[in-house]
Amino acid sequence: MDSCLYGYELIHHRVTQSFTEFYSFDFKLIKLCETLCYSVVKTYYHTILNDTVFL
Repeated sequence: MDSCLYGYELIHHRVTQSFTEFYSFDFKLIKLCETLCYSVVKTYYHTILNDTVFL
């Protein structure tokens, strides 16, 4: 009985670890996307503002 319980705990740990790693990866991807989007928008407006100043 103890070995069966240990097997369940091991599987539960693996599943929980997989979910945690997935959500951690997903969160990092979202933060990366926000950073890249901000950078693209900032560069775009910086270029437009500089072009209109020299016109």
